[in-house]
Amino acid sequence: MKNNKLYFNYLIILALSFVTITCNSVKYKKPQIKVENSNINLGTIDIDSTYDVKFRIFNIGSQQLIIDTVSVSCDCSVPSFNKRKVQPHTSIDLIIKYSPVDEGEFKKVIIIKSNIDSIFTVLKFYGKIKK
Repeated sequence: MKNNKLYFNYLIILALSFVTITCNSVKYKKPQIKVENSNINLGTIDIDSTYDVKFRIFNIGSQQLIIDTVSVSCDCSVPSFNKRKVQPHTSIDLIIKYSPVDEGEFKKVIIIKSNIDSIFTVLKFYGKIKK
């Protein structure tokens, strides 16, 4: 009887270990975003110029990353990137063309919607505009 209990306990531990390993391996088979710098300080910039703000986006997962949309917080920012599908272990550059409109401090938000678990990735850039 004691051997049966011990055998049963070993069986449960083995089953739990298998479930844990399986869940962890499934987790890493998804696309994952890593951004080189998700919060960029432009410092003090001139109101009469246009600026390119570059975010490098890496797919560190093992499945293809698909970028559905890139939304910006105002019409003064226009996103552009070279492809919507990012293969595992590669990267793309997301360029935001920013044209300042008013003097003073600013903070702009970019939202990337993709096929990662959290769905949204939030990027920011900020600074101060002078005339």
